[in-house]
Amino acid sequence: MENHKVAKKSRHTKRASEMALKKLIIAIFVVLIILIIIDRAQEKTANTDGLSLIIDNKGVTDIVKKDLLEQDGIIFLSIDGIKNTLDKTIYFEEETNLIITTSDKKVASLGIDNTSIEINGSSVELKRAAFKTEDGKIYLPISEMGNVYDMEFTYIAENKNALINYFSTGVKKAELKKDVNLKNSRSIFSKTVAKLKKGDIVFFIEEKDGWGKIRTQDGYLGYVKYNNLTNIVTERENMEQAEISEDGEILEKDITSENIDNFQNRKVVVNNILTEAVSGSKKIVKIIYNGNLKEEKFERFKIEIKPILKECGINVKYE
Repeated sequence: MENHKVAKKSRHTKRASEMALKKLIIAIFVVLIILIIIDRAQEKTANTDGLSLIIDNKGVTDIVKKDLLEQDGIIFLSIDGIKNTLDKTIYFEEETNLIITTSDKKVASLGIDNTSIEINGSSVELKRAAFKTEDGKIYLPISEMGNVYDMEFTYIAENKNALINYFSTGVKKAELKKDVNLKNSRSIFSKTVAKLKKGDIVFFIEEKDGWGKIRTQDGYLGYVKYNNLTNIVTERENMEQAEISEDGEILEKDITSENIDNFQNRKVVVNNILTEAVSGSKKIVKIIYNGNLKEEKFERFKIEIKPILKECGINVKYE
């Protein structure tokens, strides 16, 4: 009798274990189905909200989503958008109706509704002009301004991806070993950005925690498992900024009495200083300024003179 009870209990325990295993398998299957459905839904909805902007393999769309627009294949970025991503010193000067923007060795100025842009004193024609909206917001044709910022601009209309790559930034490429999903973050459960194929060539950015950060040829940015990448090669090394010598003959210039109230006047002063420094083979210009009513204008002067002199290998200092 006892043996019968033990056997019956054993059969009951076995059936309970089998039922628990079946439930676990069904639960796992359901979870996998849900994940697949979510993954496909996320893939379909990826990058459909509008333009995306990537600068040097960093997604900045969230920063500039209210400042970015496209017109007939030309990408425009507002002054605020440029200030937050490319040039924090950009500004609009009411007096001259000019937008002044700078990079490491360039000073550019352009007027509203004018297709001509002046870069370090040379005039260049743009396809589209900067414009101001009714609410006063100013937009620049950023896709036309590669020469200002020493960058390559690419716009992929099919997926609305706008790409900015500085020429000074290194480039690495890699090949995919197999078909993979490009993920939004370093997790297999994160959103799928795009489906990639074996043999696709991608831009390799970095490796972290077993994941490779990459950018596809058509501008999608995301992550794949690092072991799915092969043939990683460097196509262009990072270019270090050349240091300007601190040694050399010095040209001292007192600009206290000079008119630096607007960009055009400051440009004249800067060009005169540059001409004198170059003709005298001076490698350092020391600026003396004792004004007390034009501090804001003097700060603009310092921003605008540095790239011009730097392009000619001349250092600028202040007393």
